[in-house]
Amino acid sequence: MGYRGTYGSRSHQIYDADTEQEYWDFTFEEIGQYDIPAVIDFILEKKQNSQGKLFMFSYSLGTTSSMYGMWKLKEFYEQRVKMLVLLAPTIEFKFIKEPVLANAA
Repeated sequence: MGYRGTYGSRSHQIYDADTEQEYWDFTFEEIGQYDIPAVIDFILEKKQNSQGKLFMFSYSLGTTSSMYGMWKLKEFYEQRVKMLVLLAPTIEFKFIKEPVLANAA
């Protein structure tokens, strides 16, 4: 998946990455809550997966964003993701009280 700001995501529908600061105004929370779910739905729609679920591997920012998304949209992820492998989060979760994130510390 090409996150916002990467080479593959520079063709934004509204903002120009080179001239408009708003393009860069996003958080890992937004990626987990909006971007990753949109990609999951897109893949499942295209694949017409008979099981209706996918295997997902995340690394670095993808891990951090996915962990937040799982906490915020637990039912969404449970319905669409069969297995999620999370590697090398970009932040440490040791002071977070939410169970799914606190256990990742």
